[in-house]
Amino acid sequence: MEEMQDFRKLRVWQLSQEVADRVYQITSEFPPAQLHCLTDQLRRATDSVTGNIAEGCGRATKKEMAQFLHIALGSANEVDNGLFRASRVGLIKDPVYLPLREQVFDVRKMLVSLIKRVREGA
Repeated sequence: MEEMQDFRKLRVWQLSQEVADRVYQITSEFPPAQLHCLTDQLRRATDSVTGNIAEGCGRATKKEMAQFLHIALGSANEVDNGLFRASRVGLIKDPVYLPLREQVFDVRKMLVSLIKRVREGA
């Protein structure tokens, strides 16, 4: 068994927590009709990003860790898509949407980079 990594020290986990906090904040202002649609989808997806990074860091092998990071990457893509959708239907205005989109893009880039590093060290 390999040494467990502290996910709290990973910049990608920290940034994904910031994104999740912002998504929760923004979606709290969505109309009640969106509660079981975009609100839940976005919140679940952001929680999945942070949760899968954390879970991957607790796995026994680098291969398992990479698998959970891939799931986190898929969830980050889901967050990106949900934010885009919310922007298209007017729930999020550009001054809020654009900086958050950039943060999600950074999370995605960082995950891809971390997956490569983990796989190279496997």
